[in-house]
Amino acid sequence: MATTNIRNYTSEVPAEQSISRIEALIANFGAQNVSKAYEHGQCVRMTFTIIDPDSQMPLDIVLDPREDQVYSVLRGEGFKTDRQIQTLRQQARRTAWKNILDLLSIQLTMLRLQQRSILQSFLSETVDQRSGRPLHQIISAQRKLLPGANDAADVIDADNA
Repeated sequence: MATTNIRNYTSEVPAEQSISRIEALIANFGAQNVSKAYEHGQCVRMTFTIIDPDSQMPLDIVLDPREDQVYSVLRGEGFKTDRQIQTLRQQARRTAWKNILDLLSIQLTMLRLQQRSILQSFLSETVDQRSGRPLHQIISAQRKLLPGANDAADVIDADNA
């Protein structure tokens, strides 16, 4: 994969600035209970609750930049020396959080323009409040809920009954 096809791979925006802007965006959108998880003094994940206007149910949204995965992809591009690796870890952090900020900004814009519902925009980031598992993992585990499953119509009809 060519690095030039990776969005924000040269971002110079500090991760902390992206995180701060993310927090401001979600607070202005009406998020509740915004929290950050830290490891080694750095924010590694943000969680917030937002009320789905369609169901009036609270949805817990987790923003996980997956810095290690970004690092692995960038590392595959040929950075080898210790200094390059340290610089690359910092770049991966900046890239990961900047991509979260960009995606979140687009998702919130689409919500404001009524192009998407909250669940449509945040399904991959929404977690089940009882189990703490991401909804997309629950759906994937329940093969009958996936498109093309033989009994998917039965599941949908049962939900509408």
